[in-house]
Amino acid sequence: MRKYKRSKRGTGGGGRLWQVFQAALLACFAALAMLLITTLMLAQGWIKEGSITLINTVLKILGALFAGSLTARKATEKPWLWGGLAGVTFQTLAVVSMCLLVGEFPFSWGLIGDMLMSAAVGGSSAQLIAMMKKSKSNP
Repeated sequence: MRKYKRSKRGTGGGGRLWQVFQAALLACFAALAMLLITTLMLAQGWIKEGSITLINTVLKILGALFAGSLTARKATEKPWLWGGLAGVTFQTLAVVSMCLLVGEFPFSWGLIGDMLMSAAVGGSSAQLIAMMKKSKSNP
């Protein structure tokens, strides 16, 4: 009979899902910092109120990009999947935190679109970073 050894899962600071959550949390903090800077610029009159929608979309894209990039650093298999999951986790954390601040949860179909956009951006950024890492290691 064949004996199996248990592999050491979670070495190096936790499993893959924990790394995804950490990347999404860091991306949320970065997006919050960018949002505060944008709010200060709006209060100073440097940007117009009509550009808030565009700025929010750019912040969502940058947050998902950052979360996917952080996840891709340690991904060895399927970086697009883990990056997409990091993007969705970022968007979920951002929506939940804003709903807790506002006190209500307004569901809209745009929320699902934001989740899909975050998954696509996070997965794409993770795959691109993995491809760049692979090309550097194999010249």
